[in-house]
Amino acid sequence: MTVSDTSQESDHRHSIRLSSWVDYVEHFLGSAVLPWWLSLLLVAAALVAIEMGLLLFRDGLAFSPSTITPQMILYAFLPPYGFGLLYFLDRKAENAIERLRPLIAAKSDWRVLSSHAANMPFWPALIATFAGFAFFLLLRTLSAFSGEVILTGTTESTKWVRLFEGMMTWSMGGVAVYHTVRQLKVIGHIYSHHAQVDLLDQPPLYGLANVSAYTAIGFIIAPSMVLALLPRLLTDELSLAVALALFGIAALAFLAPLQRLHLALDSVKSARLSANSAKLDSIIRQLHSQVGSFPLEHMDQIHEAIEGLKLERDIVSSARTWPWPPASIRGTLATFLLPIAIWIIQQLLQPVFR
Repeated sequence: MTVSDTSQESDHRHSIRLSSWVDYVEHFLGSAVLPWWLSLLLVAAALVAIEMGLLLFRDGLAFSPSTITPQMILYAFLPPYGFGLLYFLDRKAENAIERLRPLIAAKSDWRVLSSHAANMPFWPALIATFAGFAFFLLLRTLSAFSGEVILTGTTESTKWVRLFEGMMTWSMGGVAVYHTVRQLKVIGHIYSHHAQVDLLDQPPLYGLANVSAYTAIGFIIAPSMVLALLPRLLTDELSLAVALALFGIAALAFLAPLQRLHLALDSVKSARLSANSAKLDSIIRQLHSQVGSFPLEHMDQIHEAIEGLKLERDIVSSARTWPWPPASIRGTLATFLLPIAIWIIQQLLQPVFR
């Protein structure tokens, strides 16, 4: 690739990337001096520091370790976590599509596919942001219990910090839901229309499969931590319904985008097994029709051909048609069991801390 080609590729990717407000912030985060995850941790630390500063200097509270409550840390952590999840998934999608380049059809431009998978259009992203904010207001209106839990440990000075964190969390949640639906739809489209499926060479397909697994894990971790630190939310029907909805999105994110690829792999597998059976049947028919007329030296060749076809059949039959590496399946299933484990631990510890 020439310098001119490299420059055009960079300009092409840049022009598509910087479309929504999320893409601009991701671009800034990726070009910062600090690692992206450290920058987001500093944002969470700054939110904790602001709330602590108001408690100490405006409300006159004396500092003690108990002043920093789990709720304070949790709600300061959630907005950076939401954005960090989007940034992480976009980079994983870009890397996965680049790894998939050898299997992408010649007529398709992998750079365009990468940009579509890792970026969002301006207006849908903005609408999703406001939709998340509107849902936050609706949740506070319909569930006074949830609002009470959010403001636990706050004063008149610090409640606005907590409300700002809640607004940012749900606004990011709206963007995250739209981002997930769009990105996984793009991944399914790439698999069904642009990738050349090879039943016996699936590792290049694992990258995008891992994106769906990471998406599911990301959607499970946040509500699991909320329910672990704020178990009272389990008694609120609306909060529990929201948590179950997020778990449902996680399950769909894990399964839905690869359904088309599963069908494509299954179709290729069926076609190869059918062709193998046809060849094997043809050799056996010839063998039966000409028994006694074959020279003995040809019998070894026929036997080797039959054994070779049987070996091919065994290899094709054992090929998996769900393109997930075993580690992704184990990790995702373990994450799905995390809320159950948290609930069991809470039930066991309740008698101890009463």
